[in-house]
Amino acid sequence: MNGRRCLSAPDSPTRGRLTLPGWSFGGVASGCLDNERADTRARRPRGGRRAGRNRCPENDPPDIPASPGYDASVETLRGRAASFLIAVATALAIIALVLPLFLNPVWVAFEQGRSDATAWTGFSEPQLRTVSDAILTDLVIGPPDFDVALDGRPILNERERSHMRDVRGVFVGFFAIAAMTVIAAAVVAFRRRRAGGAGPSTSAWAAVRNGAAGLIVALALVGTVALVAFDALFEIFHQLFFSGGTYTFDPSTERLVQLFPFQFWQETAVAVGVVAAVVAALIAFVAHGRARARARATAMAPNDALSGRPAPGSGEIGDIGR
Repeated sequence: MNGRRCLSAPDSPTRGRLTLPGWSFGGVASGCLDNERADTRARRPRGGRRAGRNRCPENDPPDIPASPGYDASVETLRGRAASFLIAVATALAIIALVLPLFLNPVWVAFEQGRSDATAWTGFSEPQLRTVSDAILTDLVIGPPDFDVALDGRPILNERERSHMRDVRGVFVGFFAIAAMTVIAAAVVAFRRRRAGGAGPSTSAWAAVRNGAAGLIVALALVGTVALVAFDALFEIFHQLFFSGGTYTFDPSTERLVQLFPFQFWQETAVAVGVVAAVVAALIAFVAHGRARARARATAMAPNDALSGRPAPGSGEIGDIGR
């Protein structure tokens, strides 16, 4: 074990004797022991750990390699959630944009004429306009009193006014949900665009296209059912959003269903569905073109980088005039 000779001072009794660290043959080799301790302190690494501890590779803890598959799966899940949110927001935004087009006096007067509301109510045309416009104003603008009167007599009874307040609550709730969903989708799309460049932008436009296309499919299915069973569909809609017994009225005595007969709602629903489908088709067409353009730009970017040409839209001098 690395035996060494330790030369002591001339007057040392251990002069010339074989000495091992910490041991002396025939005498005390304190000088050698002190030298060995000094060597040990010199070899000890800074930080207080002794030399040799965990220095062998077999004593080191094994490295745990990163898992790219896990990160990729998480990123894929986030991307799908973002795309789904954008698609839903697109569908809700289209409906929210289309509905107000039919909450106006022109359309209401047109449909009341087609459904013969003057005959149902016994009102003259000016009276019908006064009452209908007041109800529409309370519905869209508020306050939701619905206390319009003719000759001092209220047109709607308390049940009818309560139902109209419920209708306004459904409208307000829908537009609030649509607005929050659109804002959330816009924030997600903006953040992904900043973080990932053209790829997330392509997926965002594809999600807009899918949301519009999905709305068209849903409207087609609902429209097909409505053609053969509109009464049942109308009943299901009211059961979902209103309490039982609050939406049934007698056409022979109650003004609300006389002012807005069944034909009014049937044709209005068809018109809303057709206009929403047309708007959705236009949005899907535009979004599809944008998604394809973004995908082509992303595919061309590596080739432009290899050839030394600036990418389109980079703002370099070579891009000017292209």
